Formats: sequence, structure tokens, C-alpha cells
Amino acid sequence: MLDIPSSSNNNFSMILYIKQRFFRLFRKNAYICNRTKTKNTVKKQLFFFFVLLGFASISLFAQSEDTTLNNLDFEEIAPEKETRPPYFAIGGGYTISFWFPTYTDIQSKASEFGFTKEFSSPLLVNGFQFFSGVGFIENLRAGIYSNGGASTISRTLGGDSGSAEMQYQVGSTGITLDYAIVPTKGLAILPGVAVGLGSVNIQHRTSPKDVTWPNFQPSTSSAQTIGATAIYLQPNLNIEYSFTSFSMIRLNAGYNLTFLQDFKNNGLGVVSGVPSGINGNALTGSLGIFIGLFN
Repeated sequence: MLDIPSSSNNNFSMILYIKQRFFRLFRKNAYICNRTKTKNTVKKQLFFFFVLLGFASISLFAQSEDTTLNNLDFEEIAPEKETRPPYFAIGGGYTISFWFPTYTDIQSKASEFGFTKEFSSPLLVNGFQFFSGVGFIENLRAGIYSNGGASTISRTLGGDSGSAEMQYQVGSTGITLDYAIVPTKGLAILPGVAVGLGSVNIQHRTSPKDVTWPNFQPSTSSAQTIGATAIYLQPNLNIEYSFTSFSMIRLNAGYNLTFLQDFKNNGLGVVSGVPSGINGNALTGSLGIFIGLFN
């Protein structure tokens, strides 16, 4: 039986020790085999040696694997935190807005003209907008817009001789500035402001039921418009969602403020005494659909 020292705890030392014992044993058995022992005895001792060698190799492999796991730094292979790129968008599209103006003063004048119908609310305002991210300021977006809309009431003149119509008109063209907050991929919340130049108009016109070309003269019909140039200022909030990298929808809410110049009659004479309630001020909401590039 092989005598393995108990102090040999290192597996490499154990294998080296077993190899040395093997060669000594082999020489001894070769000598004994020639004298007193048979080949079967040598085979048994060789089998015992290889069993010990196998156990030592398994122990060495297990110790090596355990050392590797203990030295593994899981912090080094932890996934990196996701970094979201700055907001960027470039595109354009159609908008439909719903304005809620105060019609009190306009409706009062319409009643004087014999109108019994009321101006509709909300007032539908159609428009378009183009915008792009501003590269040198992160998450800032600039754009241009144009919109316009009108609310109309009508009545029949006495004896069904003709018709009359009265219309309230608003519209402007300008620029937009928005700042994007992106809580999750595809969704953006953008507080912003729109500034534009436009007008506020009130138009009244009448016409006979039938007009022939020879009778087409200013005296046969009437059309009168009072209007004022206006600066539009609208703080607003946009909520936008990109279904794909090429399409986006928008919900918008804001309040429209107007700063009016003098009202003029048919663009000529100044109209004085216009009530302050006739303006373009209104609570607004809108829907929009856009195509372009959105991240």
C-alpha cells in the first residue's frame, strides 16, 4: 500500500508525489515479477495507481473552478445603464384646433342686424406646422405655423328676397418654440409658446336672391368688414407620441392672447368704440398628425 504523507495538501504536489511513487513501484514490480510475483500482481498495482491519479486530477479541477468563481467580479460584467439620446424631431403636418372665444359682444351686434342664430362654439381652426430640433440647444425645438378659421351665421331677408350672412374670422402665421421632456421612448411632453401675426375680422354681407349680370352693381349687394391686425401669443402644452420613427400624433392645450391694433372699416376708415370683448382671446385645444423623423 502506498504511503501518502498527510502534509501533502497541494494537489500539484500530490500528483508529483504519485508519479514518483509510480516509477519506484514500477521498477520494484519489474524486479519482483522476474522473481516471485506474477503479471497479475503488477496489473493490480498499476490499476490502483491510476485510480489515485484520477482522484487527484478531479480534486485539482474542482479547486481550480472554485478559485475562478471566487475571483469573478460580477460588478465588472454588470450591464451598463441605458443612456437615452437627446430629443430630436423634424417633420410637418396638419392640425385642427378648437377655440372657445367669447361671443357676447359680437352676438349683440348680430341681433341688431336681425340674426337669431348664435355663433358656434368651439370655433374650428385648421392649420399646418413644420418644426425641427435645434441642434445647439438640447431638447429645444423650433417651428413655423399658419392657421385660420371662421364661424358663420345666416338669415333670410324679408319676403325671401335674399340672404344675409355675418362671420367672425381669426387667423395667424408665426413661429413656435418648445422644450421636450421625454419620460419614455416615443412619448414627449413639450411646454412651449407660439407667437404670430394675424387678424381678427367681423364681416357682414347681403345679397338679393337672384342677380343678373347687368344688375351686378354695388347697390344691389352690400359687404362690410371691420378688422384689426393682431399679434397672437399662445402659451401651450403638447403631448406627442411617435407610433413609428416616421409618424407622430399630438394633443395640445393652450390659451390664445391677442394684442390688437385699431379696427378699420373695409381696411380704410378707423372704427372707434369697438368693445374690448371683440378679440381673438380663447381657450384652445388641438389635434395634429405629423410625418417626419422622430426619436
